[in-house]
Amino acid sequence: MRTQLFAPLVFAVLAATINANAMTNKPPHSRTIVVQSPSDTPVLAQANSEAMYLDKRGDGRTVLYVESAEGTVLTALDVSDPGKIRRLAETELAVPSRFNFVEPIGNDNVLVRYRDGSGEALLSFKHCKHPVLGDASALTDTEAAKKLGETALLSASTNAAVTPIVDNDPTYKVWDDSKASHPDLLATVPGVTQRLSNEDTGTLFFFNENGITVVRRLRVEEDHKIDVIWESQT
Repeated sequence: MRTQLFAPLVFAVLAATINANAMTNKPPHSRTIVVQSPSDTPVLAQANSEAMYLDKRGDGRTVLYVESAEGTVLTALDVSDPGKIRRLAETELAVPSRFNFVEPIGNDNVLVRYRDGSGEALLSFKHCKHPVLGDASALTDTEAAKKLGETALLSASTNAAVTPIVDNDPTYKVWDDSKASHPDLLATVPGVTQRLSNEDTGTLFFFNENGITVVRRLRVEEDHKIDVIWESQT
């Protein structure tokens, strides 16, 4: 029941007036929500960033890839434990322009589309610390591709460009609504160009020109840790 009450946490652009608590110099605190911003978590301050991609690996780890420097640099962050986000490695890519992450291909690849219209490429995450860029000519104009068994690939073609970038760069506000009387404003994230989520840990990743803001749901994290321990013992 407690989880059901917690679920409606609002992440939206709100036009409401900020309550008195949020106007004080000391921001409100929450026992269930933690916001980590680029200004107080250096590993999240990714300069000249373009986009991000979340990869759930077969070994249980979750890696967040951050594209920067006009698409020529890809930084890997281990976000498996949202409380201990760490930098894994940085890889240089020989690309003609910035790119969008389009669709996962099988278990270890993602289709990327160059923003200058020059085509697509296949990015392999088989070696998670150092992804490898490959040819994707056979997958040109694919909107979605799924693995068919162990040795085949099923894809659907389209003429429409697919992009994970959110239009209009909205501002998100993170509220703690655990108090019945009024919600408390925990953080404001302006100019969000992309948003990702890790359902396992309940973590949200908001991407803007300053880097990555991470919103953690502590109770979901604890439940996930218990599930992992339980599964390891069965």
